[in-house]
Amino acid sequence: MILLQMKILVLTDHRAHTVQNSVYELVGMLKKLRPDSDFYVASRGLEVNNDFFYEMNSKEVSVRRATEDFQFSADHQFYRSDLEVQGIADFDWIILRLPRPIPIGFFDFLRDNFDEKRIINRPSGVEITGNKLFLLNYPQWCPPMRHCKSTEDIQEFAADFPIVLKPLEDYGGRGLVKIDGQKVWEGNIETNLTTFFEKLKGDGSFEYLAMKYLSNVHLGDKRIMISNETILGATLRLPPEGNWLCNVSQGGRSVDSQPDERETAIAFDLIKDMKKHGVVLFGFDTLTGDDGLRYLSEINTLSLGGLAPADKNSQIPIMKNAALGIWDFISQASKM
Repeated sequence: MILLQMKILVLTDHRAHTVQNSVYELVGMLKKLRPDSDFYVASRGLEVNNDFFYEMNSKEVSVRRATEDFQFSADHQFYRSDLEVQGIADFDWIILRLPRPIPIGFFDFLRDNFDEKRIINRPSGVEITGNKLFLLNYPQWCPPMRHCKSTEDIQEFAADFPIVLKPLEDYGGRGLVKIDGQKVWEGNIETNLTTFFEKLKGDGSFEYLAMKYLSNVHLGDKRIMISNETILGATLRLPPEGNWLCNVSQGGRSVDSQPDERETAIAFDLIKDMKKHGVVLFGFDTLTGDDGLRYLSEINTLSLGGLAPADKNSQIPIMKNAALGIWDFISQASKM
């Protein structure tokens, strides 16, 4: 892999970071593999960057060079010192490590001011693949699904089995609703169908991707991670006792795992489509169905979580392979 020295901008938001956030180790590994390249980090969490991230009226952003001291700390001091203002046009590549929610219009702003083919992952690809409705392209791998835009849609779909409602743009287990007969759980708060429907009607228009609820949730939600067509590995997220939500952010715990034969086939199907949309680093989740098979339940293409915990728990160099995939993608793109 022969590359000229690169200057790369990483966009993140330090306010959402914990010790498990992978941006630190990922940037460190990218630098280790290519010590001649320079990385700069800009945080959406700094007020000085409001004009860039929120107002979208500046092509300049306050950044800090990612040197050896780019490590997580609870006081986030790294982001507050030694800042310098740079124009985004001065960078060769941008890497997105931004959590949702993305300010409305921000991806359009990026595309207008930077070649999105040099953004990992490509914003237009994230917009397409990050919407829950993208799962409708894979009925062969998913539980029964339905796009619900009315209470009638929900009632019809829930008539035959328990279901889960997923807001189209939410993340991290937020906004999930479970319906079983007349019982409804919003997160872990139990209510009833009449009350829930009254709330929906009061909120106005809504859209959900509804899926059949898979009762083997206690067997865990498996996250499979991929970098530039390479399956990195997997981590199994188990729910806390008495909870149906597996997300680590909702109290779940993570253990080492590996994709099975069916999940590997799902990965290859997804990889083909992600490549078309300029999505390099992504993950997908599976749950165990009543038949014991794993079913596709979620795709994450914005800011893939789970890399750092998986790297620590696995015997496989997941972080190194993730960074190698990114550099290989940049090398391939640079030849075009």
